[in-house]
Amino acid sequence: MLFGSLCAFVTLASWAYAHPTVTVVNGTYVGVHLPSLQQDIFLGIPFAQPPIGDLRLAPPASLNSSWSDTRSATTYGPGCVGSTPSSTTSEDCLHINVVRPANVSGQDKLPVLFWIFGGGFVGGAASSPAFNGSFIVEQSVKMGKPIIFASIDSYGYLASDELKKAGLLNVGIKDQRMALHWVSDNIGAFGGDADKVTIWGHSSGGYSIHAQLLAYGGRNDGLFRAAIADSSLMAFQNWSIASQTAQWDHMIIASNCTSSTDKIRCLRALSTADFSASINAALVSYPVPDDDLLPKKTLFQYRDGNFLSVPTIIGATKDDGTSGFLAPTGINNNTYMVTALNASFTTFALDNNLTTINNYLKIYPNDPAQGAPYDTGDGVLPSGSQDKRSFAIFNDMVHGATRYAAQQLATKGKVYSYRFNQIPQNGTMTSGVTHGSELGYIFANPDPSVTPHLGTRSEDIALALEMQSRWINFVHDLDPLGTNNSCEDFSKESRLKLTGTRWEPYGRKKQNLVFTNSDVSMQPDTYRAAGINYAIAVGLELV
Repeated sequence: MLFGSLCAFVTLASWAYAHPTVTVVNGTYVGVHLPSLQQDIFLGIPFAQPPIGDLRLAPPASLNSSWSDTRSATTYGPGCVGSTPSSTTSEDCLHINVVRPANVSGQDKLPVLFWIFGGGFVGGAASSPAFNGSFIVEQSVKMGKPIIFASIDSYGYLASDELKKAGLLNVGIKDQRMALHWVSDNIGAFGGDADKVTIWGHSSGGYSIHAQLLAYGGRNDGLFRAAIADSSLMAFQNWSIASQTAQWDHMIIASNCTSSTDKIRCLRALSTADFSASINAALVSYPVPDDDLLPKKTLFQYRDGNFLSVPTIIGATKDDGTSGFLAPTGINNNTYMVTALNASFTTFALDNNLTTINNYLKIYPNDPAQGAPYDTGDGVLPSGSQDKRSFAIFNDMVHGATRYAAQQLATKGKVYSYRFNQIPQNGTMTSGVTHGSELGYIFANPDPSVTPHLGTRSEDIALALEMQSRWINFVHDLDPLGTNNSCEDFSKESRLKLTGTRWEPYGRKKQNLVFTNSDVSMQPDTYRAAGINYAIAVGLELV
């Protein structure tokens, strides 16, 4: 009898170990145990009511139901409608995913890394293998500094006079903030500490980090204590409702709501398939100043000191502008360069007057040796003889906004600025150290099918450990070099780099930590000063 009871206990314990559960405010979820990584994962947990029916196009609504049974959190939720590429999309996409070390209890209070993916506000999904947080969590445990990784899906950046009047602008940024409130209320059940949350994003996700720092004029709602913004698209956040009228009109035409006197109600009456198709017709949409959540355009808020001061990591890649999403290509003469810049500046709601464009062309001569990707000689790109010139202009816009934000954030607190200079394994000369190159080193997913991919070179693996460790130290200790590092499990090369180069706050010296797989060093932030300073001046409307 005792043997039978013992067997039953062992079987029950084994099942519980393989099927971890967590009870949040609304009910209990069962997740998945990953024995190879000694982690528990909980996927596809709603953090708000589904944005359907009258909640379509609306700010997120708090969950308003509870349950007594156990619900599954074993698979990722769908990507949001309008997101590309995604094999499965849905309006019911406001979900959060949590990765934690195994055997964590509610008393452990681990720091939390909260990830917002990029994709130009129109692409990507938290389920992307490129954003698998398990390898960051694994490294944090090896370091003796365990953390929890969380990621979300969110959407909603349409802008129009109708939406502004109804208070329906910047819904996607509000989704993110709702998810942070959910973390504040529930992460303790996973073993996390709601007072030790670091928000992190890349590209449009990086802009989202700035948006949270700027939200409500820099109001501190206690939702996070630190921030990381990689390769932010903040330079292009000059959009207004007027600049997106064409996108809204495309959507209204595609939805057959043109004749409706209440276009919002008409859109809410569409089927999910028709609504998704109409969003796709809008092509792209972006956050805009709304006199509430985002009172002014981002550079102006930083200029005026209307931001939340928390320890921050901020940086970009050497050749960030070579992404085809940003810069126009196929340029072979000056005449088309002017036309292409005018069109691109209009798309991004930048100053597109002829004087500004001509000033850019003076600062950026038609010399391929000075173009991006940098340090690639005087050869031209096959896509266009002046494409390196175009890439250089947009590259400096990304770096300019990053530099200005670092300068302003440093007036109130600690900022750690970086530049990533390493071409990934199998990277191309036509792209260089392009937009997103650093992510392969920070997420360090060994799967060769993942893009961006870390690769197999020992130097790259050492650099990945270097970068992961600094990000983890920052999340855990608010210092990229960390404190109490006795349990670090680095390779010899990474240990030498990490202990040999202190990442100094930006502050008075205004320096970047520059990453390559052969050297990690502090350098003065004078990189491409002329172009970057002009980009800042244009953004601040000083010229």
